[in-house]
Amino acid sequence: KIVVAQSPEPGERLTLSAAKILGKLREEGVNLKQVGYAIPRTSTVLRAGRALSLGEIQEVITEALANSNFDATIQSIEPEGSLFIAPGLAEMSARIFPGKRSGELAAVIEVKSEGAKQKTISARVIVDQWMEVPVANRPLAKGSLIGSDDLMMARLNVTQIPRDAAYEPKSIIGLETKSSLGYGEVFRKRKLEIPPVVATGSRLTLRYKSAALEATASGVAMEDGIVGQRIRVRNEGSGKVIVGEVIEAGLVGVTP
Repeated sequence: KIVVAQSPEPGERLTLSAAKILGKLREEGVNLKQVGYAIPRTSTVLRAGRALSLGEIQEVITEALANSNFDATIQSIEPEGSLFIAPGLAEMSARIFPGKRSGELAAVIEVKSEGAKQKTISARVIVDQWMEVPVANRPLAKGSLIGSDDLMMARLNVTQIPRDAAYEPKSIIGLETKSSLGYGEVFRKRKLEIPPVVATGSRLTLRYKSAALEATASGVAMEDGIVGQRIRVRNEGSGKVIVGEVIEAGLVGVTP
């Protein structure tokens, strides 16, 4: 048995020149003067192959989707190109990834057929996809402080979920609504804010602190503020309006 060249992949061609074939025979010790031969100037080998069918692709993607964490139903599959494999059965597996858009998933199918290298083909999978997200279980007015009793989990189609939706209840509880929310409405991040620990008009303590001095005075908040935020405050003793940093509820740090 003399190997002249590696077999092409299924469905592909390989062209060999007579010179290459004869050269290989000489390398293998064949005395060409002692044998008769007739070789065309060029020979083309076409390896048998078949295209991987859409049905096969759909079957392996459906199985992979069933074993994934995606709650989705396939609507259509769009393979990126075609893939030729050896005739007969093939071993296939698929991996599922999030898609670039809502209602889409991405799949990579790996195929191993007899006598051929492992190949891959990608596909765009159009789906009805669902996710559980927290929604308001009652109407919430602007300025409402959200508690665990104010939300419930709802299964929604991903195409109905805004990009800035909050997905975890723990990321919502304790926040305040910037605008009103209706029953069943998704909690959007742009409609939520950290509630202020200092309210406009509230009395508070102003703490003056330097390397050599620490003193306190009474003041009034001129605006709302959260921890770490710089707000305007008025010193009740001097009447002067200054800027300080909210340290905690009722306490603002100022620089002399």
